[in-house]
Amino acid sequence: MVKSGKSFSGRERHCAFLNLRAGRFADASAISGLDLPDDGRGVALLDWNHDGQIDLCLANRNGPQLRLLRNDFPLPGHFLALRLGGKSCNRDAVGARVDLYLEGSAVPLVRTVRAGDAFLSQSTKWLHFGLGEEKAIDRIVVHWPGADAETVRGLEADRHYRIEQGTGRGDPWSLPVARAPLPRRPLTVPDSSPRAVVFTHAPIPVPRLEYQPRDQAGRIPVEQGTPVLVNLWASWCAPCVVELQEMAGRSDEIRRFGLDVVALSIDADREGSAEEEHRVLKEAGWPFRSGRIGSESIALYQHLHDFVFDLHTPLPIPSSFLLDGRGNLQGIFKGRVEIEELLAEVGRLVRLPPSGSGRAAGTLPFPGRWFEEPRRLNYIDLAIALAASQESSLKQTLDYYSRNRAALGQSPRAPRLLYLLGRKLEGDGQFVEATNVYRQAVERLATYIDALNQLAWLLATRPDDFPNSAPEAIALADRAVKLTGSQNPSVLDTLAAAQARGGAFLVAANHARAALALAREQKELPLAEAIFHRLQLYREDEPFRGSKIPGE
Repeated sequence: MVKSGKSFSGRERHCAFLNLRAGRFADASAISGLDLPDDGRGVALLDWNHDGQIDLCLANRNGPQLRLLRNDFPLPGHFLALRLGGKSCNRDAVGARVDLYLEGSAVPLVRTVRAGDAFLSQSTKWLHFGLGEEKAIDRIVVHWPGADAETVRGLEADRHYRIEQGTGRGDPWSLPVARAPLPRRPLTVPDSSPRAVVFTHAPIPVPRLEYQPRDQAGRIPVEQGTPVLVNLWASWCAPCVVELQEMAGRSDEIRRFGLDVVALSIDADREGSAEEEHRVLKEAGWPFRSGRIGSESIALYQHLHDFVFDLHTPLPIPSSFLLDGRGNLQGIFKGRVEIEELLAEVGRLVRLPPSGSGRAAGTLPFPGRWFEEPRRLNYIDLAIALAASQESSLKQTLDYYSRNRAALGQSPRAPRLLYLLGRKLEGDGQFVEATNVYRQAVERLATYIDALNQLAWLLATRPDDFPNSAPEAIALADRAVKLTGSQNPSVLDTLAAAQARGGAFLVAANHARAALALAREQKELPLAEAIFHRLQLYREDEPFRGSKIPGE
């Protein structure tokens, strides 16, 4: 749902519950001010201004990504704050337990030093004890990790103390430097924007991109051996027109950076748009290449976008894709391109190596050093999307696979990609090539039912392409039936076709009847109709040839 563009949070507001004791809680979300619409991920507790009241720091998946909520409730009561320092145990005393005994009480208040106490969050290591109306402290007992317990006396309420292991005392502590006051700000929902700029930390090989030049027949590749910015625009889009004018006005500067630009109109399928495109480009004085693309190419750019972004929302117009001279994706601009930002990125790419920490560091918003070389991206999701897409051509898909075979083959999802390639080959009538690819998928994953089933089906129903293949088809289909527990009608249908191919028509009819019953039970009506047709053939001692479902 998220990848289809749904909200991360579903607008679920934060909740706060007040402990009424005796196992009862009250929903205090609204009066506490915590019922925010943020998509919260982590919450950390801390006393930000060291006034004895616990404040909250919230980390969110959406914006604002960080909120500090200062606790200003005028509640009466006292507190004690302790910071432990280990000697024989770990320095932060993680795992230590502190029991605080108030005068006249045999039941202690208990706090533990933790390293992480919520999802992706770490509260302060100061131990905060809320004392209520009591302020007379008898003693505390510190249970150090892996060491003897230690008793400390003489601590006063409403103070901060540091306690070092083995000293038996608490040293008063105060904030060395006063913190600047934090002004209150209204809790507003940030404005959303379709504009975004993302630079990849490693080059992403993309399928070969082609377009139809203006006033010319045929298609030519986008890649020219130099960096190129592919700009998707439309004549009806006002920001697109302004963007074209800006790039045209700074064309000399853009070329000095060694960058080419190709403006591709997405209106190739809209009648009468060519004249309007020509007018816009002429008025802008467009000095770079230009052309048109149809729905097939637009879908390809959408696949590139979806590979980079978690949210698979439709591409805004304008959008631009920055490719290097080897045809690798280096960045995506959603919305209008800022020329200065573009040229700065092109200059950075020229200075960076093709891969490694130098390139990755340039995509981060802060400096640092790498503990180890960053892992290279695996493009399997992009390859799978390309193979599964009806808009992408077989030639384009096979070309991308062959150029990136080594990297794609390292993924555990490679069998899925091989299966989809086989389906595309099969749809093109290349049945021998399809079986070779299905065999590769089965070799990578012997329990891959889809590949087993489709390989067995081709061997059973294409006798002209695969003479004497009935025994292999039966063995493959039988393996798939066992893996599915005889509960998959399509697999049972394949076994029946393979047995009919081998001349065992009575056995084939029995399996076809079982497959038919399952298909009807599971509401797979087109498959049930096709199985019923094949069952009549088996009763007449005839094998079946063709696709599983008519028209497939």
